[in-house]
Amino acid sequence: MRRRRSAPDWPYALFGMIHATSKERVEEAVADIRDRTGLTDYRLLYSTKEYKKIRVRYFDPAYDAWAQAHLEPGDVPAQR
Repeated sequence: MRRRRSAPDWPYALFGMIHATSKERVEEAVADIRDRTGLTDYRLLYSTKEYKKIRVRYFDPAYDAWAQAHLEPGDVPAQR
């Protein structure tokens, strides 16, 4: 496993993302993670711009049609 390089002004090598409807909800989630793990050395960075927002579609029939047209017997399709 390779470890992400850090920098003197940003010593963190592990990153995560929390999606929430408000800053308060993010802070509640972070507090829960902190309380469960005991981690206290962290920084929060908030997005300043939303670039694209598309609802994820699970089990889309279009995938099944694509798989039938493009996958051969024995191919391993993406896990669903």
